[in-house]
Amino acid sequence: MFYEKNSPLENLTVLVVNSDPDVLDSVADELGVCLVHLAPDYETALQYLLGYKYDIVILDVIDVITYELLKISISQKIPTILLTSDEVSLESLNKFIQKGAVFFFPKELLQELSEFLERLVLDKKKNAMEYIK
Repeated sequence: MFYEKNSPLENLTVLVVNSDPDVLDSVADELGVCLVHLAPDYETALQYLLGYKYDIVILDVIDVITYELLKISISQKIPTILLTSDEVSLESLNKFIQKGAVFFFPKELLQELSEFLERLVLDKKKNAMEYIK
C-alpha cells in the first residue's frame, strides 16, 4: 500500500480483533502507517484493551464476545469499527447499534479501509455509513 506523506493515520494506534489470520494480515498491510496490534481471540484483545490506549478499534462481528469488547471500547471512548460480512443479519447489526456501535465497514472492501479511516479521522464523522460505497 502506498501512503502519502503526512497521512492522518500516521502514528495512530489501532487494535484489530479477528479470528481469521488472512483478515488480520490484510488489515495490518492496509494500515501500514499505523501502529497495529493484532488480536486473534477474545483474551488477547481484552489484554490489549486493558493495557494500551487506542485511537481506533476494529472488531469482527462475531457474537457475544464482540459485544463485550465493544462495551469496553465504547466505555473508553474509542471509535470502534465493526467489520461486517454478507452473513451478518440486520437484527445482529441493530443489537450492535444498541450497544453503541456506529461505525460499520464491509470486509469485502478491506482494500479501501485506510481511505475510509483517513476520511473518518479528517472529518470526525459520527455516522460512517455515508462513506460506504
